[in-house]
Amino acid sequence: MKITLKNNKLFSLWFFYFLYTAAAAVLVQLIILPLFFPQWLNPEGFLESLLDSRVFHLTARDLAEKIKLTDWSAWELFPQGHAPSGIAAALYVFTGSSYLSLIPLNAAVHAFSALLLFLSFRIILREPRKAFFCAAPFFFFPSSAIWYSQLHKDGFFILGFIMIIYGWIRLLQPDKGFLAKFIRGSAFICAGLFLTWLMRRYLLLPLTFLSLLLSVLISAFLFFRSRNVFVLKIKPAVTVCVILLLICFLFFNYSDELKSDISCLKKVENITQDTQQLAHSKLIKLTGMRNGFITTAGKSNYYVEYVDFTNFASVGNYFLKAITLGFLSPFPGQWFIHGTFEANTLMRRVAGFEMVVTYISLIFLPYAVWVWRKRLEIWIILLFCLPMLILFSYVVCNIGTLYRMRYGFLTVLVGLGIAGAFQAHRDLRQKTTKKAS
Repeated sequence: MKITLKNNKLFSLWFFYFLYTAAAAVLVQLIILPLFFPQWLNPEGFLESLLDSRVFHLTARDLAEKIKLTDWSAWELFPQGHAPSGIAAALYVFTGSSYLSLIPLNAAVHAFSALLLFLSFRIILREPRKAFFCAAPFFFFPSSAIWYSQLHKDGFFILGFIMIIYGWIRLLQPDKGFLAKFIRGSAFICAGLFLTWLMRRYLLLPLTFLSLLLSVLISAFLFFRSRNVFVLKIKPAVTVCVILLLICFLFFNYSDELKSDISCLKKVENITQDTQQLAHSKLIKLTGMRNGFITTAGKSNYYVEYVDFTNFASVGNYFLKAITLGFLSPFPGQWFIHGTFEANTLMRRVAGFEMVVTYISLIFLPYAVWVWRKRLEIWIILLFCLPMLILFSYVVCNIGTLYRMRYGFLTVLVGLGIAGAFQAHRDLRQKTTKKAS
């Protein structure tokens, strides 16, 4: 009975998240945009500034029509390389080619992400009310409406990322029932990696590598810090490490770029020289990806300057700036400038409000890390969020795009900062009580 009540409360919270997201999406798409800002919309009903949404929708509409004319053998998951189009096309077959039919799916995805984040912070704080406030920035920030009210891949990718974090946190809890805990945790990790492969395949390798690294670090930590190591704690970490190695092997077989890199290294006699050439080619690719955002930004005044990563010294010199941009951009001076589109101008005002909350929350992030430095949950969050945040800061030079693409990483750290603020208030109150007594 206790378990049922617990599950009912979690479902009620998810249902609240779902209803709020769906209502907000309907409000944005059916009232706010068409009545007050119709000039911001393209003929399909999407924001003019979100070019990807229109491409995904048109591709999905064409595929849905093709399925209706033939049969389901015409369906494909990646039409023109876009998984959101494949998912939307399957819905369009039954609901018509209206993007509004995607609102329940987007709302469910966003609600599930918020629930998993809430559960993660509840494990850390052991207080549901405080955990709710820690997950609040992720869920309530208005900029998240960009993907749950439109057709985009960010919502699915963020869900996958949070599933990976929650799977690891869940896996390491000292609950009874090793097998059930192992299956649940591993299922979340594998499902998160699958969503990453589905939406942003180029991030699968970094996230899988971080998972493998985490397996090794946790195994080493538990080996030196715990009793009864092999039976209770090392076994899950080592087993997950083996599973992730198998995942790496499977995805390696589908990665032409990885296979070409390895074969290149095998053919050359001077392995050191070829490794340097391979590294240089990756730096050139990094520069090309980064400069591609400048090209697509057009006349935007919301991007960082051109940078040529020709060697590792240039990458190192940019490191501090990458951290600054990843955590603190857009800066106050950029909150009130005009954007390329009118919708972007409004979003900069919204970003200003969200960044104020972010700045205040991040003040307490170091305190949270210090107080809970011996808890593995904190290092799981940091190990996944920090490298991905810095990586995107190197690649994405358009601040508006960076703001959207880093959302999942930064808001998790913001939530951890809020948790640190709760803990700081609690510690201060305890010290005050002791002095008074």
